[in-house]
Amino acid sequence: MSRAAPAAVGVVLLACGQLAAALRTQGQSKAAPSGSQDGRCLEISDRETCENSRARLNVTCRGWGGSACLPRRGAKAESITDPAICEQALMLLGVETLGWGGKCLAPGAACGDSKARFGLTCAGWGGSSCLAPDDSARLITNKTICENSMAWLGIPSQG
Repeated sequence: MSRAAPAAVGVVLLACGQLAAALRTQGQSKAAPSGSQDGRCLEISDRETCENSRARLNVTCRGWGGSACLPRRGAKAESITDPAICEQALMLLGVETLGWGGKCLAPGAACGDSKARFGLTCAGWGGSSCLAPDDSARLITNKTICENSMAWLGIPSQG
């Protein structure tokens, strides 16, 4: 691993943390009234309580999104802040996503949006997620993209 790699990881983690904070703030301003089931889900701030919300609070939530409990109605890909949860969101939460690309991408999102909206540099789409410029070709999941990875993404591969 190069010396730049730990710094790059740190920058990505910082950006992810800032994104998570922005999403939490955005979600709070649009939260349902606290008396509603969905509003009560948004008030839950830990995974264990979220996963047991029905038994503990008599509130049915969609599930844990990484930094917040997601409501049954209105849960969006952008509210999911954990890459692993994002990748399995349809199965775990019933929320459709394109996968992780510095944030959880909603259907219709484009890698090109990442710089303008979040200040994250993206090499391009790898087939199932947006790739950072220094990502490994192993993350490319589409054959055509892999075969053209140097020209399209600036990421060398053996095709």
